[in-house]
Amino acid sequence: TVRDAYTSSLLRAREQEGLRLRLTIDAPEVAALPWEFLYDPQLGDHVSLLREIPLTRYTALPRDHVALLIEPPIRILGMTASPSDLAQLNIMQERERIEQAVEHLVERGDVSLHWVAGETWHDLQTALDSGEWHVFHFIGHGTFDSTSAEGQLALCNAQGSIQPLSATELGRIFSGHRSLRLAFLNACEGGRSS
Repeated sequence: TVRDAYTSSLLRAREQEGLRLRLTIDAPEVAALPWEFLYDPQLGDHVSLLREIPLTRYTALPRDHVALLIEPPIRILGMTASPSDLAQLNIMQERERIEQAVEHLVERGDVSLHWVAGETWHDLQTALDSGEWHVFHFIGHGTFDSTSAEGQLALCNAQGSIQPLSATELGRIFSGHRSLRLAFLNACEGGRSS
């Protein structure tokens, strides 16, 4: 039944704007599966690699849906963190990819992209307080703490080694910033839940 609905929706979507697959999975053992590698044998490709089919994980929140209107430019605050005691990531390459992807939007005045100067939670707080931001984009390590049953970002402390920042702590940092509409976390285990 799901395959038939997917196939018919895909055919209709090709005539219109595309098809968004939104995964809402409550069972943690099923949600932990790598759905981003979902393969469609009829198309002969991975679903998430097809331009007309964005795949998103969705977590239902106990809040009302309110339209989030933004006057351009969309202000993006990027942050990278690579603690010295974790495997080193090619953060500069990721930053360059983001900058190239939005370059034409920046030139047109539709997007403004800024990077946090530093890798600590304090650097993030200072940057957030410096203006109105609509999007936060993090590049770095992430982990899931089974004791607290929540995800963590691996930021740095003043010495450059790991300083975990829990989802709750990140939420507290963001709580006073009403203009913030989206947090994109490019980190391992970002979609895992208890």
